[in-house]
Amino acid sequence: SDHVIVKIKEEVKRMEELKLKNLEQFIKLTREEIDKYWELMFYSEDDKKLFSPYYSDTVGETVLAEHEQKLEKLMEDYNSHETLYQTIKTRNVMWTKWEELECQEQDPNRFDNRGGKLLKEEKARKKLARDLPKMEESVFREIEVWEK
Repeated sequence: SDHVIVKIKEEVKRMEELKLKNLEQFIKLTREEIDKYWELMFYSEDDKKLFSPYYSDTVGETVLAEHEQKLEKLMEDYNSHETLYQTIKTRNVMWTKWEELECQEQDPNRFDNRGGKLLKEEKARKKLARDLPKMEESVFREIEVWEK
C-alpha cells in the first residue's frame, strides 16, 4: 500500500507538471465553458466585463484558479436555477417565432400560397397567442422563486 501511495503521489506530481505546461490551453478551455454558461444564463456584456481575469492576457495558475472558481460558481448558479433559465429560453424561442409571424403577416406574397400555408400560419399564431402569455407567467413565477 505504501508503494501505491508513492505511485499516486508521483502521478499527481506528473499531472501538475503537465498542467503547468498546458496552462494556456486549460485557461482557453475554461473560458469556453464560462462563455457557454454566460450564454445559458443570459449575461449582458456589462456583467461579463465584471470578471476581469477573463480579459487578461496573463497566463498563470492564479488566473486559471480564478477562472475555475468563476466556472464553478456559474455552474452552481445555473444548476440551482436551471428551471428558470430553461423557461426563459423557451419564452425567448416563442417570442422569436411570434416576431417571425408578425413579419410574415406584412408580406403581401403570403396570399399567393398553395398547400394551406396561411392556415398553418394562423394556427401557429393562435397557439403562440395562447401559449406565450402562459410562458411569460411561468417566467415570472420562476423569478419569484429565484428571488426568495
